[in-house]
Amino acid sequence: KSTLPGHLTQTTTMLELLFLFLWLSFKNAESVATSKLSIYTAFDGNATAQWNFLKEAQPRVIKVVGGFDHMKITKKVKELAPNTLITCGCCGTIPRTGDPTQRAHEWFACAKPWIEESACDYWDAFNEPPEDVAFIKWLSAFEAERARLLHNKTKARAIIGNWGTGCPNVKDPNAWPAFYPALRAALKYEAVLGLHEYNWPNWWSEWDGDDIWSPTQTGWLCGRYRKVYRDFLIPNGFGKVPLIINECGLDHGTHPPCDKVGCGFRSQNMSVSAFINQMQWYDYVLQQDEWVLGSVLFATGINGWKTFDLQPGGLAPYTSYVKHFR
Repeated sequence: KSTLPGHLTQTTTMLELLFLFLWLSFKNAESVATSKLSIYTAFDGNATAQWNFLKEAQPRVIKVVGGFDHMKITKKVKELAPNTLITCGCCGTIPRTGDPTQRAHEWFACAKPWIEESACDYWDAFNEPPEDVAFIKWLSAFEAERARLLHNKTKARAIIGNWGTGCPNVKDPNAWPAFYPALRAALKYEAVLGLHEYNWPNWWSEWDGDDIWSPTQTGWLCGRYRKVYRDFLIPNGFGKVPLIINECGLDHGTHPPCDKVGCGFRSQNMSVSAFINQMQWYDYVLQQDEWVLGSVLFATGINGWKTFDLQPGGLAPYTSYVKHFR
């Protein structure tokens, strides 16, 4: 969070006021938000509020989704927010069996036209893949080669993993080590790790400790990434692999039963203001960990996901919050 460098009092000197003015001018001139919150969107249809969020907030990251022809819109995104990292995904129908290196080359052949026609910085392949150890080993080899191909043949980079909430299992001592080859490649080829974090009924539910503000404590759903880094990545030399939370939100689906598309925060009659207030806590957590590049809220302006959508009525105050930390 931005804090003032001192306190204004009746004895504040003109020199101190000048320093304060210059300091605030410097903070407001920063090219990207200090907040690590953003949105998952398509900029489709009537997307005035989404474009305004991009222009006003200048978020650290943003997730843009859509078909091949639509992804050209990311060039406009980059023009309006040149320092915002854009994450995208494509070609997730590549078979998840066979030689993983060959499958990575098949993915790259499929993805290359998408990459050439867009301004996306990071590309994922599979959305919330399985977490059994045998598949993680396969995925690790696939992601390692995909990271190498993107690095050596394009200006884009890979976002690897992209697992759903709670995956891979941090209680399984073999799960994350099976992914170490991909993490080793991430360090070499400038890739980032992708994870999803959802919770219910509050952002801090199932927090592993009494102090939800503590930088030393972790969560089992939101804040679970800390367990991943502290128990596996950092001790094994992968602590410098950056992280993007490629989806986040409140999702009753983490505590079934629930109709999949009707599980968002609006399904529990939570007000937009209460939802955003809780997200500020999550932002505080993210800002404590330097390896986190940003987190994108699912999903704004995406057909079929109304219970998750900040709109109507939520994107303007959300924009104001993120913009405040520029």
